[in-house]
Amino acid sequence: MKIPLKIGILIWVMALTFLTGCGDSTDTTTNAATTSATATTSTTQDRAAILAAQSALRNAQMVQEQYYVDNERYAKTAVELKSKDSHLNPKIEITSGSAHTYEMKLTASDSQNTVYIIRQTGNRVERVDGEGDPW
Repeated sequence: MKIPLKIGILIWVMALTFLTGCGDSTDTTTNAATTSATATTSTTQDRAAILAAQSALRNAQMVQEQYYVDNERYAKTAVELKSKDSHLNPKIEITSGSAHTYEMKLTASDSQNTVYIIRQTGNRVERVDGEGDPW
């Protein structure tokens, strides 16, 4: 099937207009599709940063348990913990550590700088954000 030349040119111009955001470089109006794509990218990047922080804390939790097996207490400092695993996220902070408890926190690199915490008291492990909500 052959498309007439005028229709082909019209389709090409419409596609080009759509791809360039319906304006030239001096156009300061906001394109809804561009705004939505930017918001989605930001949300996706935030979600990735949050998941990375949570994963890093889970890894640190496993290293804390290894440290406990070897030393019969939990690590009190990040330096002690990193002696077991040098690949831990350097931003992890150990806010407390003793024979039976520990608390570690990490601030995510998302737009809200969300704080995530893992704490163990007795036989219970709690994972919460900075506001106390579980994750």
